[in-house]
Order: sequence, then C-alpha cells, then structure tokens
Amino acid sequence: MSTAPNYQRPPLRWITRRARCLQNGFGIERREALRFAVIDYAWFQGMRGLTVVQGGRSHG
Repeated sequence: MSTAPNYQRPPLRWITRRARCLQNGFGIERREALRFAVIDYAWFQGMRGLTVVQGGRSHG
C-alpha cells in the first residue's frame, strides 16, 4: 500500500448521473443528491480515500 497522495479525480459523469437518479427517485435537493452520489461512488470503489471517524459509544 502506497502512502503517496492520490490526486485522481472520480468520474464526474458517474456522480452527476447517480445524483440525477437520486433526485428523481427520492425527490431530494440537488445538493443532497450530489453528497449521496459521492458516498455511493466511494462504496462502489471500496471505500478508498474515505476517513473513518473514531470515537463514540460502543453498542455491543
């Protein structure tokens, strides 16, 4: 695993198309749809580049 920064941009067409589908399907605002589309893209790519927030309560 490389520690060098990755400056590759996600495919914006995929994200905008997904955002449009979310907007039409769920009736949410464009801003929210884009946010969810970016999260969906991260899940699709295997969560690379996202930071996990540590802390909080354990419910287990």
